[in-house]
Amino acid sequence: MPYLFNEARILIFSKAPIPGHVKTRLCPPLTDQAASQVHRQLTTRTLKMACKEAICPVQLWCSPSSTHSFFTTLKENFPVTLEKQAGNNLGEKMHHAFCTSLQSAQHVILIGSDSPSLSPEVLKNAIVALKNHHDITLAPALDGGYALIGLNRPQQRLFKEINWGKQDVLTTTLKRIKTLKLNYYELPLQWDVDTPEDLTRYQALKQNIP
Repeated sequence: MPYLFNEARILIFSKAPIPGHVKTRLCPPLTDQAASQVHRQLTTRTLKMACKEAICPVQLWCSPSSTHSFFTTLKENFPVTLEKQAGNNLGEKMHHAFCTSLQSAQHVILIGSDSPSLSPEVLKNAIVALKNHHDITLAPALDGGYALIGLNRPQQRLFKEINWGKQDVLTTTLKRIKTLKLNYYELPLQWDVDTPEDLTRYQALKQNIP
């Protein structure tokens, strides 16, 4: 398949949709089963978005295993490869994914599976920023974290001793970027689906799609 950026990779992190283990902050008002279904929808939506314009090869990084039927079905329906997340926490898993992918690619961007505001345009802009010699690109998120991070080479310090899921993730990361004297490019603000309020916004977004 011809890609716009053959030398780049898009990595998507996702968990297996096991009730009680995904989107737990949506319960209540949702049941564990309903929250799992929302997670399925968001992951599928993210893959559709990332694969829509053949930007570059897409990898789906799975947890706890890439053999779950949800992931294998996605692989049948989308041009993606499946990889298994490895590490004791999110930071280690992200660093491992970057180290692995940067062995065969020059520019790598990593996103989660629950940010419906991301678009192909944002992904392309992230890759262009890396091609234009920025060391790192980030898309800040409304919850104080980030929805996308892109690198040209591994940067382990960006992922160590971070309070993942807290409101200071972006602030701490930006301080690290400054300390490491990295050339930084900031993408537009995004939002994730983590809380009941986010869910309401997501449901409204779905209703407005023709």
